[in-house]
Amino acid sequence: MVSPDGYAIVAENSELLGAINYIPKDRLLIETDSPYLMPKSLSKSLNTRRNEPQFLGYIAKELASLMEISLSELSSITRTNTKTLFAKIRAL
Repeated sequence: MVSPDGYAIVAENSELLGAINYIPKDRLLIETDSPYLMPKSLSKSLNTRRNEPQFLGYIAKELASLMEISLSELSSITRTNTKTLFAKIRAL
């Protein structure tokens, strides 16, 4: 599984941004890397440097935009992949 975080979706990371569309959709998850790697645009607007799980929606919205898919589609993809991953873990 591959899971871009808040750091990977900022415009300054052109190499990471370019790699996002190469992630197979059946391997895509999202994460925050809390409390680290806060998206810079959020840290400026919220005046904080601490990343929290509550910002996952922001990361998902930005990632969907970068992938040129709807937030609903991204949610469906990541929900399916999460269920698949945890089923595999449970089977171990």
